[in-house]
Amino acid sequence: MIGYIMRRLAAAVPVLLMVSLLAFLLMQIVPGDPAYAMAGSDASVTEIEAIRHDLGLDRAWYLRLADWYLALLRGDLGHSYTLRADVADLIIERIPVTLSIALYSLLIAIPCSIAMGIVAARFRGKLIDLGIMTTALLGVSLPNFWIGIMGILFFSVHLGWLPSGGYVPMGEDIGGWIRSMTLPALVLGTMQIGLLTRITRSEMLDIMHKDYVRTARAKGGSELRVLVRHALRNALVPIVTVIGLLFGMIVTGAVVVEQVFSIPGVGRLIVQAILTRDYPLIQGTLLFVAGAFVLINLLVDISYAYLDPRIRQA
Repeated sequence: MIGYIMRRLAAAVPVLLMVSLLAFLLMQIVPGDPAYAMAGSDASVTEIEAIRHDLGLDRAWYLRLADWYLALLRGDLGHSYTLRADVADLIIERIPVTLSIALYSLLIAIPCSIAMGIVAARFRGKLIDLGIMTTALLGVSLPNFWIGIMGILFFSVHLGWLPSGGYVPMGEDIGGWIRSMTLPALVLGTMQIGLLTRITRSEMLDIMHKDYVRTARAKGGSELRVLVRHALRNALVPIVTVIGLLFGMIVTGAVVVEQVFSIPGVGRLIVQAILTRDYPLIQGTLLFVAGAFVLINLLVDISYAYLDPRIRQA
């Protein structure tokens, strides 16, 4: 298992390098100049050129790319143009915020979607199945920003139950953190619930017709025990795969949700970096997101061995 993990980590290095290369090259062709953004619209050409020289933007792109890769070998993600701080420190500061909202949304999405998928499979073709799958389809189809705006109008403006935005650190006030993160987590979890419900229902329908499920029923086991212990347990491998992908989608979906709810996470940091053409910050945050995807996929692969004894024996 350790050898497998090391091989997967080694294979991730070219992926991360390619992501960083694409991020760097895309920044070269995107319109805009960070020096102009920093200097302001009233700055003279001389002042803008001076800023470009200070930032090293007047050097050839391949020299700046070489400097970027050399810095990565030292574990240095660069220095933000606009925030005047190390990119690694800025990301580390925002990680707990984005991670907390991602885990909170999964905590909401996983139990709800698995329960809905089991019920829909058990009552296949009936009205409750149609209602659940219609709800799941709406969750997958509706964009996060629209759901967020509707959630603010309903829960914040109309009912006054939850704040419309902002963030309260967990260490300062756990109750305030729950109130500030519940609505964003619900919005992020809506799409995840829709997708995971459909996958769970599909896998359960396939498993429920297996011989060992019929045998468990014939032995007199309760329907709930048969569904949970025998059917769901054997359907978990593809479900765990989807959960891992959903966690990666939540990290990217946080870009929109954090902007809508004014949450100071990695997603909002990415938006701020793009708007200000902060090249080191854009490259660093994209590299972090790619690394998160690689790590999540690795954890999902490792979990297979614990969920399916056949994989562990192989």
